Amino acid sequence: MAGYSGALGTEYQSGGTAYSPPFQDLRKYDLSDEIIKRFITAAPLYGILSRKLKKKSVGDPEFKHIEDGETYYTGTLFGASSATNATAHTIDQNYAWFTINGAAKYLQAGQYIYIPYGQTNDSNTTTTLLTGNRAKILSIYDSGTDATNVVTVAPESSDDVMPKTGVAANTLQFYILPAANAEGSTAPDALQDILGTGLQYTEIFRKAVDVTGTRLGTEMWGGSDLRRLRAKAMDFVIRGVERAFLFNKMAKSDVNGKPVRTMGGILDWLRAPTGNTPTGRLDPDASVADWSSTSDLVSGNGTSRVYNVGGTLSLLNWYRFLDAAFQWGSRTKIGLCGSRFISEFQYMMSGKVVIPPARMQWDLQIYDFAAPGGTLNMIHEPAFEGPHALNCLILDLEPLGYAYLNVEEGGKYNGPTDIKLVKDIGENSYYGSKEEVFAEVAIKKAFLKSHAWMTGITATA
Repeated sequence: MAGYSGALGTEYQSGGTAYSPPFQDLRKYDLSDEIIKRFITAAPLYGILSRKLKKKSVGDPEFKHIEDGETYYTGTLFGASSATNATAHTIDQNYAWFTINGAAKYLQAGQYIYIPYGQTNDSNTTTTLLTGNRAKILSIYDSGTDATNVVTVAPESSDDVMPKTGVAANTLQFYILPAANAEGSTAPDALQDILGTGLQYTEIFRKAVDVTGTRLGTEMWGGSDLRRLRAKAMDFVIRGVERAFLFNKMAKSDVNGKPVRTMGGILDWLRAPTGNTPTGRLDPDASVADWSSTSDLVSGNGTSRVYNVGGTLSLLNWYRFLDAAFQWGSRTKIGLCGSRFISEFQYMMSGKVVIPPARMQWDLQIYDFAAPGGTLNMIHEPAFEGPHALNCLILDLEPLGYAYLNVEEGGKYNGPTDIKLVKDIGENSYYGSKEEVFAEVAIKKAFLKSHAWMTGITATA
């Protein structure tokens, strides 16, 4: 449809003139009297989060959320040449030093670490215990940099032979065991845990509707232009909010001395370029690594929230992705899926797993998939078309939310800045109706580790 500038009058219609307007040729059977807008199906994330239980007013356009790290039960280590030096070496001493990233934040002296036998990087051929080896933490050297935290450990018995990696870059996995306490002992050192904060901006969305009084007074086939344009403007803003929730990057600029803010979206929050932590994404316990093509949720170090499949979708990588996605957070999550992902998923599952028929929830069509760690509610996301059509974004709804401001003295804009229609915004003498659909909102992000993103899928030939 051709665009137009200014108010929509009786003379405007693409291809017509003021003397022979083509709208006179419209026939009732050409247009529907009722314009049906699928707001929720077009913007499922907005539709779910905009419900009352997920909405919350904030008192500042720049607000923060709290990130509280989960308790750790496993970790990764590699060798160190001394109690204060993180240079890797072969680990085969009675008293060994391990470099453990961020160890000072979640390990304490007196605890034990259990290193399972038979790991790929364990090159110690003398290790014979199938149950693995246990060592007691004697001390932790905190240099102030997570990557150089060195932990001094000692085997508990002569049967515990410390493993060795053989290669500096190799790592070994371990489990954390609690400290043993003697009879009559006093309380150990208190847990040192600091909450982290992430920043977010509200963003202003506007779409005007402008129809002259003469146009409003002209009987038209197809019904009222004002109602039709209101619906289109509402649809435009809702779809824009949906895309901003997903794709936007948090930024602030200045126009004529006034700030212009864009919120940070979910995908930018989950995926950070290697070596860069963007503003607003903060992990208080340093467990979420920067994303790269070789270090991802499944095939890399297991701490990033993005899984770059790098090939066709298979049952193996799908279940590995689900295992990682459900490691933290709620046992029921939603999966926003591109249309081509859904077709690839159905093709992959054909003849293997029976998917229950779709059901309706939140006015959306839901496909339930029983994952090993919980239930995934799969939903088609229309915004995931084009480059993201083969993507699946798993979100934990519990920590997410939908923020808006509350304007106490704003004239026609009084009240919540949730998406709304603001009427009569033209000049007092204006002959017509000028309105706008307006919003100042943001997605509230929290608990980064409870969400996950699958991308990099190649379509089946």
